[in-house]
Formats: sequence, C-alpha cells, structure tokens
Amino acid sequence: AARLHPAVAMRDEIPLAQTRGQRRRLGVLRSSPLLVKLPVRSLLRNLPRTVYTVFGVASAVALIMVPASMMDSMHATTDLYVNKTQLYDLHVSFLPEVSEDVQFEIAKWDGVEFVQSGLQAMVELSNGDRVYPTMLVGVPTHSESTYRLNRLDGGVWQTPRDGILIGNAVKERLGLEIGDLVTVSYPKTSENLKATYRVPVVGIVHQPVGTLVFMHRDRVRTMFREAMRLPPKAVSGVSLLVAPEYREKVRQLLYGLPHAASVDETEQLRRNLDEMMDFNYLF
Repeated sequence: AARLHPAVAMRDEIPLAQTRGQRRRLGVLRSSPLLVKLPVRSLLRNLPRTVYTVFGVASAVALIMVPASMMDSMHATTDLYVNKTQLYDLHVSFLPEVSEDVQFEIAKWDGVEFVQSGLQAMVELSNGDRVYPTMLVGVPTHSESTYRLNRLDGGVWQTPRDGILIGNAVKERLGLEIGDLVTVSYPKTSENLKATYRVPVVGIVHQPVGTLVFMHRDRVRTMFREAMRLPPKAVSGVSLLVAPEYREKVRQLLYGLPHAASVDETEQLRRNLDEMMDFNYLF
C-alpha cells in the first residue's frame, strides 16, 4: 500500500458488477440521448444519496420562503395599521380624563386641520364562563377621518349608536357571533356602583393585531360615568390632522396641555416600523 500514489489510494473501488435493480433502472435509458442519460443515470445509481439531496434542497428553499412570507405578512399588517386604520397625524392622551372642551381649544391652533376626541376604558368582556380583559375605545359617529374601523369585506364601519364592534381575536376567545350579547364591565369600580352591561355584537372589525373593541363615545360615557368618575363630556384623547410644516410646533403645544400624558406621532411610528423592517430584511 505504501507504494501506491496518493491519488490512486484515495480513489473509490470500482464496482465489479451492477445489481439487478440497477440494471433494471438503467436499462430504460439505453435509447435516451446522452444529455439525458448521464444526469439521470447519476441520480438513479445511488437512490439514498439522491433522496437526501432532494430533501436538503427542499429544506433550504423552505428556510428561505418561510421568513419571506413572514416579512410579507408583517408588511401587510403594518400597512393596514398605519396607512388604512390610524389616519391621524398626532394624538394626545390625557390622564385623568378631561372635558372635550379641550378639542375646541386645539382646533383654533395654527396648522390644525381637523380634531376628533375619543374615550378609552379598560373593561372585561365575558360570555358565559369565558372572560377577557381588553381596551374599549369610544369613538364618535364619523371617526373615519382619524381612525378607520375596517370591515372584513374591505368596507368601513360607521360607529354604532348601540352595540359593540369586536375583532376576530376577541370573537374566537369568547366564542361570539354577530347578534350575540356580550357582558361589558368596568372591573375597578366599587361594589355599590353599577358598571356591568349586556351589549349586542353588531360587527367584526378587520384587526390582524390587537384586541381593541369599539363602541360609540357617548355610550361609553353613559355606561361608565359614575364608575370612572368622569367629568362632563369626558375624553381621554384627541386625534389631530395637522399641516406638515406645523406638526412639530403643535406637538410641543400638546405636551403643554393640562393632564397631557403622552403625544403619539403617526409619521414617527411609520419611520420606526420601516427601520425595524429594514433591520429584519438583513437576516
């Protein structure tokens, strides 16, 4: 063995004869063109190796396609949220709640094109023995200028005067259907205050992310005025449409309002999401 050249020593042994299965598989190629015969014969000569190779290629393609599909899903979700649902430029939240007179003051500022207020409350939804805590958002009748309640069929819901709009996540968790009655309660109230109501489900909101539920702002005020100790015509936030050149100035003014807890800017949120998506694409 020491006299063999390295290349000769590393060479595989040449099979002495083909097996019956090999002869049967390769026999069909005798009349095939050489360009077909060579690659097919190579594949059929060692079936386990061929199967493992196909499995490895399929796994590699799956590893590429699954993250790509997840990124497409994330892009569609963020597009729905920041471009088709949350339409306001700025939103100020108040803690505790204030009178809606503040929105009339804001409407007088330079650059403010549209103002709309809302009222939020942490509630518990229940259906039988199923209970789910979530945020109830009270919006006015025509909220589509600043916050659009998208339907599953592509349309837009008008805020119902009586009834509640829920997303698919809440629908599945509580086992609800349109027309069912769901119990809405404010869990932080004292026992001697009535803050539990039975409300009909009037529609399903297209909501891929989150579990917000929606009712008319005036209805939320009536239901939880005593339990939440709300001021007259209470609001917990105001949404604004503002001319681009005035947004920074208006944002600073919003921070100066009494009881202003936070100010959200949709354009900044959009930039943050784009940066996150660009970072994820690196991987």
